Amino acid sequence: MNNKFNNLIKGIKGKSYFDIHLYNDLYQSKKTGKLNITTGIDSLISMYDELFSFGFSLSGYQFIGLVLEKTIVSNNNNFAPLAYFLLSIGFLFSLFGAMTSFFIMEYLYSIKQESLEFIVYSLSRYKTLFKGFSDVLLYLDCILFLAPIIILIYNVLSPVYGKIFNICSGLLFILGLLFSYIVIIAKQIFKNSEENKEVKRLIYDKEN
Repeated sequence: MNNKFNNLIKGIKGKSYFDIHLYNDLYQSKKTGKLNITTGIDSLISMYDELFSFGFSLSGYQFIGLVLEKTIVSNNNNFAPLAYFLLSIGFLFSLFGAMTSFFIMEYLYSIKQESLEFIVYSLSRYKTLFKGFSDVLLYLDCILFLAPIIILIYNVLSPVYGKIFNICSGLLFILGLLFSYIVIIAKQIFKNSEENKEVKRLIYDKEN
């Protein structure tokens, strides 16, 4: 059991949420005497199902904006065509992001009954591809959804209120990046002062 566990975790490279799900599942199932990754796969499927719904919903709102083409382009805002162009690109990103999330779910469903070695090594190989074509793409799509609003807000608000809106958008964008870094990217190690010990994720005990 220990040898099989050690061989499997050698295929887990990095500390991303893919790696954490795989490692934690293997680590916890090791205690039961039967290694499996079912819970981790189901968690990933659930996450990409949410991303699929998000991308599809966002594309719907962007489609409504594209239908209002004449309202957007036919005004005195010189940057209105740029706003329409960004909305069009965002619509494509939404559809492609939703489509790739669906493909990822299909792949995750298809590997549930494969060998543990195949699951670990295939997800380690494809995780960057999955995150790039789904997570990052939909994140960029949020920017493309907001950018036209930032441009067109001046059609209905005075310049002062428009600038306030833009400043708030910029601050929230920076806070979003910071929040994402803290809870997803940054290494999470906490200090238990009462027992004078570190509290950290299980995967941090894994040898690189």
